Amino acid sequence: MRHLLMEEEEREENKIENEIKDMDFEESEESLLDNLKHYFDWDQKSKLGRAILIITSPLLLIEHATIHWAKDGKYMKQIYVLHPPAITLFIFFTLDCWTSEIIINGNTLGYWIYWVFPISFLLSLVIFLTASYRAPPKYNPIFIALGGIVSAMWIDFFANELVSCLGTLGKLFNISDAVMGLTIMAWGNSLSDLITDILISYRGYPAMVTSVVYSSPITHILIGLGISFIIKTSKEGPIILTTKGRYPDLTNTLWINFMFLLFGLILTLIVVPITGFRFNRFLGVLLLLIYLSSIALSLLDLFHVLPQTIFWIF
Repeated sequence: MRHLLMEEEEREENKIENEIKDMDFEESEESLLDNLKHYFDWDQKSKLGRAILIITSPLLLIEHATIHWAKDGKYMKQIYVLHPPAITLFIFFTLDCWTSEIIINGNTLGYWIYWVFPISFLLSLVIFLTASYRAPPKYNPIFIALGGIVSAMWIDFFANELVSCLGTLGKLFNISDAVMGLTIMAWGNSLSDLITDILISYRGYPAMVTSVVYSSPITHILIGLGISFIIKTSKEGPIILTTKGRYPDLTNTLWINFMFLLFGLILTLIVVPITGFRFNRFLGVLLLLIYLSSIALSLLDLFHVLPQTIFWIF
């Protein structure tokens, strides 16, 4: 009896496997254009949405080839196969390591790209032979993790490009380096974090954003200054900062930014418990006003509108 049941189960499993293979074959027979339309929800878009999709399709294909689109079960085998070589090229492009060489025991084995790129094509071949047309393979979590890393690299790449463009515009309009550093360069230094925070908050994780926003400056200030001071003082001895002279280390602008940062932290520490640990719109507007006030005062100081007073007292 048990033997008959096992045979029946095997027949059912074989039947299911054959049905899956038939469905895969039918789906593989669909044209690439039909698959792309289904993948990008062509039928659900308006005429304007379709026009935007056509215009942005080259960038979208590059994005989806480098990042596995796990949202809403999006999957297309033809794009999935492109992941290894596309991710490899994107990493080499963003890190600018085309000419990085493999050196073992003083012997040069050639550039990394000559070794890694062929391996990526072999991985694509493995994916093509093992992946289904209907569902992601079992090793899909690997590409989800890679997608997170590559997404961060995309954000950093666009942030750097945007800062470069803004810096060029600043040079064209003869904006001083001090103003550039206070505004554009300062924004560029935190632009990728800002974009990430907004996206995470938009997805419905405000608690995560709050933790990141307050822990990131702690990391930058304590670890960044700590490591920098250790390296600098170990080579040249104690650091002596000056407040006077033609190029002082501690400027009034730095003092203004420091005081506004301290004021914002203390204000948050007071207001949040009063409101029952709720971050409301009033607090958000208040923090933005504090930031704009610090920028305004710093610019007034840079343009010598404020009285020339040395705030740092030693």
